Amino acid sequence: MVSGPNAGGKSIFMKAVGLLQLMVQSGFLVPVRGDTEMGIFKKIFSDIGDQQSLEDDLSTYSSRLENMRNFLEKSDKSTLVLIDEFGSGTDPKIGGAIAEAILKILNEKGVYGVITTHYSNLKMFAFKAKGIVNGAMHFDKDSLAPTYELKVGRPGSSYAFEIATKTGLPKEVLKYADIAGKNERAVDELLIDLQREKQEVEEIRIHQKREKRPGSAYEILRRHVEDLEIRRKKIKLEAKEKAMQEAAQESRELNKLIKEIREQQNLEKAKQLIVETKKDQKELQEEVKDLREKVYFEPDKKKKEEEIKVGDFVKIRSSGTNGEVEIIEKKKAIVKVGDLRMTLPLRELVLSREPLDKKTALSITTDTVSANSNFESKIDIRGLRMADAMKVLEDFVDQALMTNANTLRIVHGKGDGVLRKAVKRKLQEYQDIQEIYHPEQEFGGNGVTIVEMA
Repeated sequence: MVSGPNAGGKSIFMKAVGLLQLMVQSGFLVPVRGDTEMGIFKKIFSDIGDQQSLEDDLSTYSSRLENMRNFLEKSDKSTLVLIDEFGSGTDPKIGGAIAEAILKILNEKGVYGVITTHYSNLKMFAFKAKGIVNGAMHFDKDSLAPTYELKVGRPGSSYAFEIATKTGLPKEVLKYADIAGKNERAVDELLIDLQREKQEVEEIRIHQKREKRPGSAYEILRRHVEDLEIRRKKIKLEAKEKAMQEAAQESRELNKLIKEIREQQNLEKAKQLIVETKKDQKELQEEVKDLREKVYFEPDKKKKEEEIKVGDFVKIRSSGTNGEVEIIEKKKAIVKVGDLRMTLPLRELVLSREPLDKKTALSITTDTVSANSNFESKIDIRGLRMADAMKVLEDFVDQALMTNANTLRIVHGKGDGVLRKAVKRKLQEYQDIQEIYHPEQEFGGNGVTIVEMA
């Protein structure tokens, strides 16, 4: 399932796959690596371009559905399908739903294929379904130009807003589009994060299987699955909160309308509008309250809650921020987070591990297998003073060297760039570091530093 910007190379990639397959089955040599494996297909179907016809009374979408019907009837495990702009040609929601149903049946039949799309529901289906993998055509956000490079393992963004900006559309159009499309972009970005985390979980599972440590692998996978489930619930919560905000805006508009109605002495209509508005708002508030409870406060019934005491290190459920408990009064606690202190309900706190600079001072272990299974390759030093941040970073890299870690992720934030430069200078002191760079913008950009160990 290939996604990405328009004119980014999706269709070219798909056509190249089909052309190479036909060349192989015709006995031609093909320009691929020496270790490439290719299958032989008895049927090759394609749906590319516009097949509308006045003679056959077919619209663009009707012709595409006719092709899909033939694919579903005649395809099997020895079939290759190539579909460009899957689901397009009609209302996006309905077209996307029908395309997802067709994709589900093709996948169940074991059909091979390359499909291009812009629809978020198809990217999400590919993320969840076994047998389908997302791919993205890379887009350089700095130069606003495609690189024509395929990246397998995660979906791509359409970059519609960036491309529209480059074409010189009026500012008022772009401003309104930025507000209207904010929720869709958030879902798109979250899907990319979920796909990356899913790939990381799979890599951890394979590594643990090789190390013959099924218990550790199960525990790591269980924690990641729980985090992914919370993320999915957060998507739904954010959508409901947005709907509640829109309802509040509609309520203000209704109040204005009611004032006009009262001036016209149509009080009965005003009362009816008030009752309907209050009912809708109450339902939305109940849904948001229920989702907040499930996302942030629903207890895990499979494990016993541990008592939080003064001096414990905790994580705030709603934000994921770590801190230290200084005072507990009844059902509330004062938590120190960096240089800040926050008063929070105890039910919003869960026990967490100590920071790296304190944890490493307790003991030194030579059990590298055990250390490797507990070592987290990501650290967040935002909010720390410079001296504390450098000490935490030094201990973190030392631990990585002892556990033979391959890739490290350091979150320091963007700000004015002082902390980012200090991190780079510190890392350059190590001879065992092979490469230091920043990830793509959607994964943190200049606010994150990636370290590849030698």
